[in-house]
Amino acid sequence: MRQTGVFIFFLLLSVTLGAAPIRNPIDTALNRMNGSQFLSEAMSKLSSVRKSPEEKFVVVHFGDSHIQGDNFSGAIRRNLQAAFGDGGEGVLFPYSLCKSFGPATLTSASTGTWTWATVLKNPDKVNVGVTGYTLISKDSNATLSFTILSDNPIANGADVAVWYGGENSLLVGNIGNGLKLENDTTNYGNDLRRAIIHNYRPGTKMTFHLRKANRKSGFDFHFYGLSSGNNAGLEYNRCGVVGATFLQLISQEEFTIRHLKALKPDLLFFSYGSNESYNTGLDMKLYASQVSYFIVRLKREFPGINIVITSPPDTRSANRFPVNTQPIVDSLRAICERQECAFWDLHGIMGGNESIYFWLNNSLARKDKLHFTRAGYELQGDLFSQALLTAYREQSSGEEIPVLKLISERIATQLSSLTTGGSAPAVAVVSGNDKEHVVKKGETLSIIARDNNVTVAQLCEWNNIRKTDVLKIGQKIVIKK
Repeated sequence: MRQTGVFIFFLLLSVTLGAAPIRNPIDTALNRMNGSQFLSEAMSKLSSVRKSPEEKFVVVHFGDSHIQGDNFSGAIRRNLQAAFGDGGEGVLFPYSLCKSFGPATLTSASTGTWTWATVLKNPDKVNVGVTGYTLISKDSNATLSFTILSDNPIANGADVAVWYGGENSLLVGNIGNGLKLENDTTNYGNDLRRAIIHNYRPGTKMTFHLRKANRKSGFDFHFYGLSSGNNAGLEYNRCGVVGATFLQLISQEEFTIRHLKALKPDLLFFSYGSNESYNTGLDMKLYASQVSYFIVRLKREFPGINIVITSPPDTRSANRFPVNTQPIVDSLRAICERQECAFWDLHGIMGGNESIYFWLNNSLARKDKLHFTRAGYELQGDLFSQALLTAYREQSSGEEIPVLKLISERIATQLSSLTTGGSAPAVAVVSGNDKEHVVKKGETLSIIARDNNVTVAQLCEWNNIRKTDVLKIGQKIVIKK
C-alpha cells in the first residue's frame, strides 16, 4: 500500500511538472453582473432612453491598453448602442500625435512644436483630461488639424466640442472649410475650457490655430480632446491609456473629475489591473484604500452615478506570472460590495489562472499573452454586454432586447468552435526539499545558478522562463534539489 501511495505521488508530480492538456476553461456560468442592484438609476434612465428619441445617456469607460485599442470597449459600444440608440463615440483624442495608436475614426496632423503628458508620465504636472493624454505647445504659431471620418456615428450637422486650456492661450475662430469655432463662456474651472464647432459634417478637415489671449510673454496651450456625438441615444466615451493603472488615474483625480463633470456621465466603467498585477512592490492594502476612496469621492461628486468595475484578465507578460492578479480581483470585488458598485469578473469567466494559454491556442490572445486578438476582445465585449443587458432585462420587467438574443447566439457559436487541443506550460511545484530564491537587485540567472551550483538551463526549465528573460526584484525562483 505504501509503495502504491508513493507511485501515485510521483505520478501526480510528473503530470504537474510536465505539459498538461488544455481543456476549455471559459466559465459562462460566472458571466453575470454581480451587484446589478446597484445599477438601478442607470437601468431606469436606459429604459427612458429606449422609449424616447429625445433622451441621452452617457457612458465613460476608463482603462488601460485594452480600452485604448477600442476592441473590447468597441464591442460593448456597438452592442449597447444597438439596444439604446447611437449617441456617438464621445471624447476622441489624437493618440498618433503622442506616438501611440488610435482612434480609427479620427485623422490628425500638427505643425509647430508639441510635446505631451499622460497619466503615466507627467514630469511638469500639467492637467491631464479624461482620455489620460494632454497635447502641449508653447508655440503660439502651432496648429492642430483633425478630420472625423465619415463612418463616425455623429449625425451630419452635429456639434463638435473642443476641450482645451493652458496659460494665456486661445483658439482662433475660423478653422477652414466654412466652419467657425465659438468659444463657450461657461466656467468649467480648473483650466478647462470648451469651444464649439456648429454644423460639422464628417469627413471635413478642421484646422485649429493658436494665439495668445493677451500681450503677456507667457504662452502654454493644452489640448484635451474632441467630443463628438448626437443629442440622443447612448454616447460611449472610451478613455484608455497604454500601460496605465488604477492608481495612476487616481493621481489625476482633480482634473479628471472636473472634465467628467463637463461630460455629465450616467454610468462609469473601470477596467484596470493588468499592469499593476506585475508590480511585485504593490502595497495591496494601500491600493485598496486609494481605489475605495476614489469611488467614494465619485459618488459624492456625481449623485446618482452608477459604477461597474471589471477584474483584470489572466495574462503572462514576458512569460512572467502576475503575482497580484488574484489579490486585485479579490480587492476590487470587496470594494464593489462595500461601495455598492457592480462587479464583472473577467478573470474568472476566462477560466482563472493559466486560462490565457487556452485563449492563445484558440487565436483569442496575442503571442505576447498580455493582449488579445480582435476575436478575443469581441468575445469579451459580447460577454460583458450579455451580462449587462441581462441585468437590464431583469430590472425592466423582462423587456425584450433583440440585440441580446443576437449576442447570446454569437457567444454560443464562438464557444462551440473552440478546440481543447494543445498543452499548458510546465508549472514548477515547490516540494519540501526545494528552495525558493527571491531575486535581489543586480542578480541574474547566471549569478543565481552559480551561487546554487545549478545550471541556467535547469533554472529555466524549473521556472518556465527563458535565458533572455529579465528578472524582477522580488521575483521568486524555484531551485530543485
